[in-house]
Amino acid sequence: MQKQGWVYIPSGAAWGLSDEPYMAYNIYGSCGGGSTPNNPNNPNNPNNPGGGTPPVCTDTAPSGAPTITSIYYGQNSVTLTWTKAQDPVSYYLIAYGTQPGVYQWGNPNVGGPNTTSYTINGLAGGTTYYFVVRAGNGCKPGPYSNEISTTPSGGSTNGLPQGFAAGVLGAKTDVDSINTQKQTIVAAICGRCIWWPVLLAEIAVLLIFYILLRKRILKVNKLVVGFGIAILAYIVFLVVNQGKCPLGVMDLKIVQIPCRYFWILDGVVYILISFLTRTRKQSAKEDVKPVKNTFKKSSKKNKK
Repeated sequence: MQKQGWVYIPSGAAWGLSDEPYMAYNIYGSCGGGSTPNNPNNPNNPNNPGGGTPPVCTDTAPSGAPTITSIYYGQNSVTLTWTKAQDPVSYYLIAYGTQPGVYQWGNPNVGGPNTTSYTINGLAGGTTYYFVVRAGNGCKPGPYSNEISTTPSGGSTNGLPQGFAAGVLGAKTDVDSINTQKQTIVAAICGRCIWWPVLLAEIAVLLIFYILLRKRILKVNKLVVGFGIAILAYIVFLVVNQGKCPLGVMDLKIVQIPCRYFWILDGVVYILISFLTRTRKQSAKEDVKPVKNTFKKSSKKNKK
């Protein structure tokens, strides 16, 4: 690329940009009628061996970072959803890597100021990726979002996803991304929430409670106490997942369910176990009644 006029700039800080590597292309021209060879900004001018005056970015950076609210994986793909960053915003950028805090590849423009979701296709299945989103306004990028990770399904792939390139948004962990990760680590925790151990514990407690109730060891309202156990399980779910799990997903291998619907699974478990224990109890009573009636009839016959 250098033969085509492109120059590698290790840091854009001198130009008012972020401290990251860039590829720059010098365009020479005249201003006010001056000829190109004598232009003071021409790097070929012997009076300007330094290569001219670097341009200055006058755009205002976004005043806040977006927040990734959910991540869903598919067959060699990942879909990110985030909240809008604070204006001014003209585009969004996505970067990702295979290690926390190290973003090796990026897409400099995945959509305009109203973009809040993007699907990345062509990822390798079975590989864990770490993603961040960044808003930008003209030549000024804003701070990184929270980091969130997932592992797409599918087989291996060749090359990079369309629109992504190595080194975009920086191939290193900078102070900006580290601070953002510390501030928003709770959202990353709930990329995949802890849900099935809570359901198993709820099932075990309900079964123990109903067994004790059936043996007349406990004398309480079955449905009321069972419903209380279901509510307690939901509270434990929220506490274990930092109370933020409506932003994550429950991975059922075949399908992914948003964590905000855990209360549905919670309720289904409560209703199902309550119904099954009730049905067995009624069946036992029905089996006993005909025996008692037959015994009474036979006793009467014997008396006669």
